[in-house]
Amino acid sequence: METYRTVCNWLIYQGVKIDPEEFLTEYKKTVKEELESRWEKHPEIKVELIFGKICKQHALWDINESVVGAETARAFRAASLRQFRALPQSMKLLKELEGYPMGIVSNAQAVFSGLELKYLDIRKHFSSRFSLQISGTGNLTPGSFWKEPSGLV
Repeated sequence: METYRTVCNWLIYQGVKIDPEEFLTEYKKTVKEELESRWEKHPEIKVELIFGKICKQHALWDINESVVGAETARAFRAASLRQFRALPQSMKLLKELEGYPMGIVSNAQAVFSGLELKYLDIRKHFSSRFSLQISGTGNLTPGSFWKEPSGLV
């Protein structure tokens, strides 16, 4: 509940008034509704859209739903982090593999994962040609991309 409390305190300054318990309840309800309305076998959500909907419903003044939703997703991520670092072994391996074409396959939420890779100075090791962000594609697992090469573009 501490994460929701921190985010709700932050939301005060975005013009959104909601208590942490209600925020948690609405988040779970909205996620459930979103997942049930999807046609994909393994549906996923974009947390920034969920947070945006909730924020708009509880806004005290006009807000930009997409901007506040994305910033709320990042604030939530920041409030929920317990450890945030690149493992030294990983950095060593990336250094040893420099010069080889490498890529990333990720189903992390795009609203914050790209920023995290950039912050940790990891993104530079990977060619954009070989990077794949599957969040937002309706496929929670990378397996479907390996069946159809066109999915890698």
